[in-house]
Amino acid sequence: MLTVLLFLLVILPLTRQYPMLEGGDVGCAHDGQDVDIGDLLMVGCDNCTCTPGKIVCPTPPTCPRDCLYKETIYKDGDKFTSSKTCDKCVCRDGTVTCSPKDCRGSCTVNGKHYEKGESFKIDCETCICLGRDVIKCNKHFCPCLIANQIVEHGDEITDANDPRGTLVYICDDGRQTIKEDNRLGGPVVLVRAGIEDILEE
Repeated sequence: MLTVLLFLLVILPLTRQYPMLEGGDVGCAHDGQDVDIGDLLMVGCDNCTCTPGKIVCPTPPTCPRDCLYKETIYKDGDKFTSSKTCDKCVCRDGTVTCSPKDCRGSCTVNGKHYEKGESFKIDCETCICLGRDVIKCNKHFCPCLIANQIVEHGDEITDANDPRGTLVYICDDGRQTIKEDNRLGGPVVLVRAGIEDILEE
């Protein structure tokens, strides 16, 4: 009696959700639903058919799936370089396939891979990969925006907007530094070779 009760409570509900495949008349199960042989059903955006014991979909799929690779989603057909290696990868209908590649002929800068001869930007400089993690960059310094004016690297500008006096700024590769503080009651800052001297008036 206990065996019959166990069958009715446990085994029978499982056969409704996951039909047992027996004989040639077996249909399909999809998303918890029973599907009869010959019936059409949607899987993604593809029209698929239930055949004995399996669902048959068009090949290739009419709406290829995206790929999830190392916590990044790629569209079908996207080509990319693995962030951990130099392997060249491609997304094809939900599957990522990578071709091993030797990193020695490339450069890795800030976690990104560049092929030998490929150029890229670092701040205001244009750099080129020479291979084996050797890069060459042009010595182009970034300008500064000081008092609503663009100031080139190494140039100074005086800001006279403070009623207590003037401030003299110098642009150092995109960063502004106060060279002189001529405000009444304020300190005088002298910047020489990266050393700041503060004099009280």
